Amino acid sequence: MKKKITLPLLILGVIYCFVCFFILGVVIQCGIVFMHEGHFLIGRKKLIDTLVLSGIAGSAAGIGSWIFAKIDEYKARKKPPTDLN
Repeated sequence: MKKKITLPLLILGVIYCFVCFFILGVVIQCGIVFMHEGHFLIGRKKLIDTLVLSGIAGSAAGIGSWIFAKIDEYKARKKPPTDLN
């Protein structure tokens, strides 16, 4: 039995994508700052910019995956099962 796609799964997906993109953004910012300035310290403005960008990317990725899962769920329900015998 497949798991039904619900609103709490949408929220969890958005939060998961947000956290992943935020961690990725911080790691990339640390790498860029280290290459240019020689230390890992990130300013508050860059951290807030990374937070905003990860929020946008996480929301888009989470909502997009939820929409595609809903489309697949609809197609699976619409298509009658075939007899393979």
